[in-house]
Amino acid sequence: MKSAAELSPGSSIDALTLLETGSEPMLVKIGGVTKLLRAQPIAGTDWRFVLAPDAARQIII
Repeated sequence: MKSAAELSPGSSIDALTLLETGSEPMLVKIGGVTKLLRAQPIAGTDWRFVLAPDAARQIII
């Protein structure tokens, strides 16, 4: 498992907090690929579940 800073060097605590509280996914480059991030807290821990699908593969309806 890697920290957010290792996956996306431009990430910050403020950006990750916004990811959890924002209503829209956050665009982030991970490994040179643009991802759409969404986060949810995991109850009873200080962990977050982060979903990171490729932005190019998203279908907008």
